[in-house]
Amino acid sequence: MIRNVNVEPAGSRIALAADDFSALEERIVRAVELVKHERGARAEAEKNAARLQSLMDAQAALLETGQRAAAHAGTGARAGAAAGGTAAEADRRDRVTMPENDNAITVEIYDQTYRLHGNDREYVERLAATVDSKMRAVAAQGGRSTRCG
Repeated sequence: MIRNVNVEPAGSRIALAADDFSALEERIVRAVELVKHERGARAEAEKNAARLQSLMDAQAALLETGQRAAAHAGTGARAGAAAGGTAAEADRRDRVTMPENDNAITVEIYDQTYRLHGNDREYVERLAATVDSKMRAVAAQGGRSTRCG
């Protein structure tokens, strides 16, 4: 049973069969569902992008903290380089000639124990605590483990 349906958009008259009208209605419903799905996917992608940006910011902060620590610890290597050789050679000499029973500072970072050497114990301990808290914050946000072993 096919009935004619009269549709009058913007003052013009179009005659549609009922089956044509149903097909058009189905297409509109599918289009609306696609738009809803696309909006949901876009919201999810934006949420993931924000999470990844947050992780990148945390990693950048960790990198900056590590670079400052390396610069702070590297002052001895630069002084050794002034005595002769490159900074890398002076750093290597410092590591080789450093006795085991010296004033090493033992710290724990992300459940790993490290023996660090530095001129300022309080600074090294604060730095280790900062790195530990940053690594835990990254891990809490769903970041990968930063352990190397």
